[in-house]
Amino acid sequence: MSNRIFISYRHSDTEGAHAVDRLANELRAKFGKAAVFYDEESLPAGHNWREHVTERLPRCEIVIAVIGPGWGDVTGDEDPIRFELELAHERGIPVLPVLVRGASMPNKDAFPESLQGLRDVIAVSIAGRGQQYRTALEQLFHQVEEITNPDDATKRANLQIYADTYEAFLTNDGVIDEAEETNLETLAQRTHLTPEEVKRLEAEVKAKIDAQRRPGRSALLVLGVALFLSAAAILIYALNQDDYPARYVLTSDSLWMNTEPKGCSGDFKTARET
Repeated sequence: MSNRIFISYRHSDTEGAHAVDRLANELRAKFGKAAVFYDEESLPAGHNWREHVTERLPRCEIVIAVIGPGWGDVTGDEDPIRFELELAHERGIPVLPVLVRGASMPNKDAFPESLQGLRDVIAVSIAGRGQQYRTALEQLFHQVEEITNPDDATKRANLQIYADTYEAFLTNDGVIDEAEETNLETLAQRTHLTPEEVKRLEAEVKAKIDAQRRPGRSALLVLGVALFLSAAAILIYALNQDDYPARYVLTSDSLWMNTEPKGCSGDFKTARET
């Protein structure tokens, strides 16, 4: 079975957990039951949850992180939510924060260094009742569809944005420093690029920069012609001087011999009549 949407939530976040039940049903009604992974129903009893998540989450196209008032932080080494979100980050799967029951986005200290980029992602807030709730839900549906099925124009724009940014960083000083790498990771997440797409874009940009730095065949041809003309000009100038270079020695009335020949035989020149 292939899921498209993975719901991540904290079981101890009572209000958030209550909201997840309804949210999961809404997502299944919209995208189909098989499209949503919700551990309350998708995780079989008796299985190791970590192994099951490791197997199923990478198959999804998006992770919805449901954050309620009791979500807390994800800085603990054994925190299951941290495990899910870091796994998504490592696999290049977009994470969409969804705030429920009046919760706000946790502050910087609630995230480990590896997940700081998540705070830059614009969250969807599901609140209110009636039409207000439906409007917020439609916004969530739109975000999910945009991430999992971006149109061609959006996809091309996202690819170009990343390529331009990477090229700007790389041409600045020839290397990608730690701060630039963090910015690129955040950008890849916000533009919903897969690790394969990022790798391909970076390889294309590097090849483009290398090609620009290497002289082309036409440039080499121009350089060769310039060197030839320069050598010819020097030779013509030398032949028009009154005296031959010191290395030419007069051997007869009509011949000068090169005393420092490059080849095996001497180089002779006919002396000009004076």
